Amino acid sequence: MSILIKDVDLLRDGKVLRGDILIEGNKIVEIGRVDCEADFKISGENRIAIPGLINMHTHLGLTLAKGLFDDVELGEFLRRTEEFDRNNKRDAIEKSAFYGIMEMLKTGTTTFFDYYYDEDVIEKVAQKMGIRAILAWAVLDDDKTTQKGSPLKNCENFLNKEGKKEGRIKRAIALQGVYACSDETILKAKDLANKKQTLIAMHLAESQAEVYSSMKACRKRPIERVASLNIIDKNFVAVHCVYVTKNELKELRKSTIVHCPSSNLKLADGIAPVPEAIEERIRVTIGTDSSATNNSLDMFNEMRLTALIHKCSHWDPTLMNYEKCIEMATVNGAKAIGINAGRIEENRLADLVLIDKRSIFPFRPSNLVYCTRQKVDCTIVNGKLLFEDGEFCDEIAEYGKKFKSK
Repeated sequence: MSILIKDVDLLRDGKVLRGDILIEGNKIVEIGRVDCEADFKISGENRIAIPGLINMHTHLGLTLAKGLFDDVELGEFLRRTEEFDRNNKRDAIEKSAFYGIMEMLKTGTTTFFDYYYDEDVIEKVAQKMGIRAILAWAVLDDDKTTQKGSPLKNCENFLNKEGKKEGRIKRAIALQGVYACSDETILKAKDLANKKQTLIAMHLAESQAEVYSSMKACRKRPIERVASLNIIDKNFVAVHCVYVTKNELKELRKSTIVHCPSSNLKLADGIAPVPEAIEERIRVTIGTDSSATNNSLDMFNEMRLTALIHKCSHWDPTLMNYEKCIEMATVNGAKAIGINAGRIEENRLADLVLIDKRSIFPFRPSNLVYCTRQKVDCTIVNGKLLFEDGEFCDEIAEYGKKFKSK
């Protein structure tokens, strides 16, 4: 299948260029003045093309929990979430994933990195809906889980499971956190990640309570403890990292950090030292976290918050400019998960989004981050048009009938 986007502005390195974009199969094959036939032609009038956004931290199984756990502190939130998880059935997880992916496609996300159990259910939904995904099975100690059986064994079974080989879906491991994972569990998970050559992610240094409990348990801060186990490398994804010392940032240099500003603000956990992490040349990405902690899966909002909170907390309006925020939400995420995306260039994966420039009139590139009313006109993933002018493609619309009848 081929798509030709005619006379469109496109964003690259903070600059706006003008031309056509030709997509063949799942790749961008030509940019410039293109005169050829295509299966689909899309007008670029009043539109700007940007790379598809990469949401590096979600819990799609919790989409239906939106609004259930508001205005509580983290400990109470985790308690209520555990109760919700215990009663969360597979058909509800499927419905939850469907509506979560719909929300992401409507707001310009083309790839997400998910943490949950029953990731095989979420994989089925992602396959049907055409989005790109990294699906990480939640791993924690056997005596601290709501899963049936051993989480580590469940994860291994998931990684071993046969699936479609088109490359749009990858599987990974998600460690819950030092408060739920013994050293033995962490090391076994790392061995499994090495064996399967997959990413391993972990909630890390999210709250003061986590730091205090870790110090009490083993006289080490969370990142110190993880570093002592030698699991931090280029395949390690550290989520949150709010309470981090300068020395701990140095330990994270080889890894990727996921910044979740809305979630950290809503739970009053604090503000992660993102400018300091960037100064240490750590790759920083952005995630929404779950609908239960954020109430939104909109990455535009996360980019805006990322810019604003760090300017204010450092008393420096030059920090975290809009280009840096877009980079964190696109190419940094692509590098972290090992896909050739994140920029609109020839031979890159055709994951891109068209924004109606009139929704943020007068249009200037920085308004993509600082405005709050960006209208996504089209979302293209892996060379397929999944969302256009408020409507989803036929496959998604047909699949959605299953849930509207319930």
